Amino acid sequence: MRIIGIDPGTRNVGYGIIEIKGNQYSPVIYGTIQVKEKDRIEIRLAAIHLKISQLIQEFKPIECAIEKAFVGKN
Repeated sequence: MRIIGIDPGTRNVGYGIIEIKGNQYSPVIYGTIQVKEKDRIEIRLAAIHLKISQLIQEFKPIECAIEKAFVGKN
């Protein structure tokens, strides 16, 4: 079974996919989707959507976990 986890954002989105076999967990792929802060929000969201869609098509996770989004100052 494969699970994708997503740490949402409008500039950087973290993701990771793990494979579970019995009691064994192993990473498949992980990384960050980075978009240009100066781009309009709809352009950034479209780029994020495209990359997440590509990951789902390629690695075919059957479950998804998304961290709750919050607004804060970095």
